[in-house]
Amino acid sequence: MIVDIHTHFVPESWPDLAARYGGDDWPGIRHTGPGTAMLTVGSHDFRPVHSPLWDADERLAAMDRDGIDVQLLCATPFLFAYQRAPEQAPRLRATVQRCGTGNLRRRFAWVACRHPGACMRSARSRCRTRTSPAAN
Repeated sequence: MIVDIHTHFVPESWPDLAARYGGDDWPGIRHTGPGTAMLTVGSHDFRPVHSPLWDADERLAAMDRDGIDVQLLCATPFLFAYQRAPEQAPRLRATVQRCGTGNLRRRFAWVACRHPGACMRSARSRCRTRTSPAAN
């Protein structure tokens, strides 16, 4: 069994946090074409991203192609908005949790929540870890 223990997700969309909470340096996403988007901080482009970060079917195809059996998902650090005031962290956390990752949240997050020890027990004898480059 190959387990990717550190891979990222980005919600496909989330609300306009600047309009909701004020300030102009909140993380955002602007879809630029089929399966592509630009992460933004306020009005500035941060980096391009692709749909396996939010589309479960595409992620599963990438996992199959790369021989990955299980992925443990982590929020992309970009979503942590370190530049915001600490008291705004709970708002951002709640927004990311609410937006989740659509199908990804339903199909992947349970691995970390419900079976955290299963692979760790197996790791001693038969698990290898490898990161899927297509999913990050």
